[in-house]
Amino acid sequence: MKEVTLNRLSVWFRYVAIALLVVGIIFRFVNLNHKLFWHDEIYTGFRSAGYVRTEIHDELIQTQPIQMRRLKDFVSLKPNSTYTDTLRSLAIEDSQHPPLYFALTRLWMQVFGSPIRWFFGSQVTVLRSLPMLLSLLAIPAAFALAWELFHSKTAALFAAMLLALSPFDVLFAQTARQYSLLTVLVLVSQWLLLRAMRLSQPRPKGYRVSPSYQPWRPWLWYCVSLVLGLYTHPFFGLTLIAQAVLVGGIWLSDRAKPTGLLLKFSGTVLASILAFAPWLWVIYRGKESVAATTGWLNVTPSIGYYLKLWLLSFTSLFIDLDFGITNPITFLLRLPFFILTVVGVILICLQCDRRAWLSVLTMIFVPFLLLAGADFVFGGLRSTVSRYLISSYPGVQLAMAWLLATLCTRGLAKLPSLYEKSTRSINRQLLGSIALSLIAIGSITSLTASATSYTWWNKDLSYFNGAIARVINQTNAPLLVSDPGDDFTNLGDLISLSYIVRPEIPLVYLEGNLEYLNSPEFTALQKGRSLVVFRPSKQLRSLLEAKFRNLQPYPNRSLKLWTLSEPSADQLD
Repeated sequence: MKEVTLNRLSVWFRYVAIALLVVGIIFRFVNLNHKLFWHDEIYTGFRSAGYVRTEIHDELIQTQPIQMRRLKDFVSLKPNSTYTDTLRSLAIEDSQHPPLYFALTRLWMQVFGSPIRWFFGSQVTVLRSLPMLLSLLAIPAAFALAWELFHSKTAALFAAMLLALSPFDVLFAQTARQYSLLTVLVLVSQWLLLRAMRLSQPRPKGYRVSPSYQPWRPWLWYCVSLVLGLYTHPFFGLTLIAQAVLVGGIWLSDRAKPTGLLLKFSGTVLASILAFAPWLWVIYRGKESVAATTGWLNVTPSIGYYLKLWLLSFTSLFIDLDFGITNPITFLLRLPFFILTVVGVILICLQCDRRAWLSVLTMIFVPFLLLAGADFVFGGLRSTVSRYLISSYPGVQLAMAWLLATLCTRGLAKLPSLYEKSTRSINRQLLGSIALSLIAIGSITSLTASATSYTWWNKDLSYFNGAIARVINQTNAPLLVSDPGDDFTNLGDLISLSYIVRPEIPLVYLEGNLEYLNSPEFTALQKGRSLVVFRPSKQLRSLLEAKFRNLQPYPNRSLKLWTLSEPSADQLD
């Protein structure tokens, strides 16, 4: 293997890499509690707090109307609840999400919730500070993995820098979901596997082994990382499959065909799956709720849509500027980063040993191909969801780290002839400066844009909540009416809106009690108020259109609001 060491890296490159790493860390703290608190984060909050969705629905229905400020209570710890309530909430309604992160969030709320809320004045900061701190652990994990693969402090430094500065990683570091923890465990499990494999190799004759060394211990730690990963997110299984392909590939390419490696790996994987079996049973029992909450993935778009989203996902590690999916500029800006990644993968395959290049290839392609294959066979959008590709991203960042180490290091061993010819008349470190500058500019520009924006592409269902809140707040004496919606996602967004609309605004929430619309209580409540209907189901909209002939959608259809074009007779005193 062509080893690159840090003492060959110029002081300028070293300081720039460290400075960029620090910049990435700082951006994790910027505007942590001033960005839209969106639908999925709400679910993290009330699941961890011990609430079941049906309990919240019942309370909203029994309290008609309810002031919007009251909805915030559901993301704080439920009185007299325990960890059993958190597990029950997930098992009954959201079993595709294993409980580890939610249990950690509950512990975080119990131990640090009060002081953080007192200091920052927001439950949002309480929930987001945990993934932000967890994301910091991924930086040394990336360094350790790159060092284990390449035995190069230079490549390890660049790997840590790229993860710290990654717009995608910073974005989800500020999101109260389990993806920061998943990133850490993907990196740590890969490092522990490679370390266990290295320590399991036969020792040279005369090699002294410490009396305290236990050959099973590295595999035990690897097993622990697998169990934690599986209890964090089911898609950690993609990493496990990629690691199985890696071990199988190394075994097949080894002339000796050591059975010990296969036995140790198989035993470790079997033990981790057995440890995860209780929650697998929970997922199986809740398969109907899993199907209901993941139905949005069943749409099958065109191949062009897949290609666009794949490019956006894999380049979001280095640039995350979005000018619209139909705007060519969005994709032209990302092409240089895609090309650099491809070159990095090629260089690893040409310059590094079998273990290194096979690790990178399996990390990138196995999770991606599994998701893409499922999309093409069964239909769906799995491979287009950026956060579902987290198992692939460390491989991409390692490829880019090796490319930067190759370009920015003096005195590197002889490069492949094709690469030599293409750069013979150009200073290699000049190319390194250009590549590093591109990544720095793309990442910092993206991080700045994201940090100063209230909403971003990852907010999904809640993307327009800021605009919706402005309409509601500008309405004279609004009365907000809603129901679960046709896709049963309105509850999370109503709680999201409670953080940005006027706290005294009344909400009428309807589920199974639509007759309330014709009650004297609703008629009295409606008088003197402006009706605003938020994302109604088809049934609710039909009833409202029958009751109010002048019910019209808001001019901006993306907001999915309905209002009365003029006051009805029922509204006038």
